[in-house]
Amino acid sequence: MKDLVAVDVGNTRTSCGLFRGGLLRETWHHPTCEPQAVLRLLESRADSLPLALCSVVPAASAVLAGHWRSRGRELFEVRIEGQQIISGIYSTMGADRLADAVAAWKLYGAGGPALAIDLGTATTLTAVSAAGEFRGGLITLGLGRTMAALHQEAAQLPAVELTEEADWQRMLAFDTEAAITAGTLQAHVSIVEQWVKLGRKALGGQAVCVATGGWSSLLARQTKAVDYIDPDLTLKGIYLIAGRAGVPADPA
Repeated sequence: MKDLVAVDVGNTRTSCGLFRGGLLRETWHHPTCEPQAVLRLLESRADSLPLALCSVVPAASAVLAGHWRSRGRELFEVRIEGQQIISGIYSTMGADRLADAVAAWKLYGAGGPALAIDLGTATTLTAVSAAGEFRGGLITLGLGRTMAALHQEAAQLPAVELTEEADWQRMLAFDTEAAITAGTLQAHVSIVEQWVKLGRKALGGQAVCVATGGWSSLLARQTKAVDYIDPDLTLKGIYLIAGRAGVPADPA
């Protein structure tokens, strides 16, 4: 497959990955709310390469797709309809979840079942059987948004910024900020562990679990339920889907 740029337009940020020779060579990120800035990055780094676009924010992706087409450049949009890699996908599933599932199954499944957990604005799980069949999934509010919701919905709870360096506390906390941080972290790790348990049961026992998303490195290292952390899983899935679709075409 020829070189291309994979673009994942997420709720919070847009991630871009430059693939050359079948390998992810470079990544860059920008807030999704600034699509013009994303375009400038693409123009400066992508040159005339084809674009494979995956999006859960239609307004932002319309700006990117419209600009790319207006310049006569090759564009492939990842859609649930028409893809032939994972069977049994329902029509309203997010294209990013499809990309995660494809990459987890193809790159980590080793011929067996796979679970893809995306720990971003939302937390999602997608289960794929050894035969490449969608076997169900789960969605809830992501870790960062849960922290924000506590402050927004409870007048006396302060806004607490959660960072990668946040202390992991298994003991009870002795101030409000620490209680929010430790409580939310522990609750979300428990979500991941229960979800993986349910997913593996649905898949007949053993299944590799791959975590991705902005909170994956913080959360996944707190549990043995996750086998791999791959922050670029979605971009790799976009690349695999575009290749299966023949976009761009294989060299003659």
